[in-house]
Amino acid sequence: MNFKQKKTKQKWWLSLIIVILITVAFSRSDLLITKTNNLLLPLKLKIYKTTSNIQNFFNTFFYIEEISKKNETLELTIEKQRHIFFENKNLLKENQHLRKILQMKKKVKYKIIVAQISYIDSLNPYETISIDKGKNDNIKQNMAVTSTLGVVGRIKEVFNDHSIVELITSNQSYTSATDRNGDILSILSGQGNEILNLEYVVTDSDTQVGDKIFTSGISDIYIKNLFLGEIMSIDNNDEMFKQITVKLPYNIFNLKDVMVIKKER
Repeated sequence: MNFKQKKTKQKWWLSLIIVILITVAFSRSDLLITKTNNLLLPLKLKIYKTTSNIQNFFNTFFYIEEISKKNETLELTIEKQRHIFFENKNLLKENQHLRKILQMKKKVKYKIIVAQISYIDSLNPYETISIDKGKNDNIKQNMAVTSTLGVVGRIKEVFNDHSIVELITSNQSYTSATDRNGDILSILSGQGNEILNLEYVVTDSDTQVGDKIFTSGISDIYIKNLFLGEIMSIDNNDEMFKQITVKLPYNIFNLKDVMVIKKER
């Protein structure tokens, strides 16, 4: 074997040895990686679980924050709708009230001055009230004062920019009254509270609980057929006259405005 052939054979064995070494190295590397992975698997699982928990925590946190914002928006929307509802309800009541005032103006056929109640004495509310109209508005003493619900009283004192109204509930108030058909003629007297007495109704009259009572129109103050109230109770123990109580048709504290009737056309 010459030198050249010998050298070629050595190169071939060297190449084979390198291939074998590389194969063994990779085999051992895979084995090493597999063993390493097996050893690190519990740690990897813990890390994965911890990472997953942290991710879930932040996802839950952001979800709760998002839900909270949506709830706040929803609450604001509900509150806005509630506000709109009450605003519309108040507007409806105001429109109904104004419509009743217009109906009252057509009904009485006299000039009506609408006035705001400026003062009610909370300690003595059934005697007098103050209104924001006076001499400057051509208000005069003894003009009738009513509301859309019923008679309020009469002008007692007049000042330049306000007036004092004596209420029909006052202990000093006496109003000529009758029923719807005009079958009875009586006096409605104030008692200093929301209950009125209907006096001088004879025992044989056909007066019933629930009957409505109106002004008779025979006085110089009140025109005819203004609503005064409804009969609440009747006592027939007296031989000559029935003892009748009449319920005021409104709560004095709920009144905001009144109408002063001017008999001058």
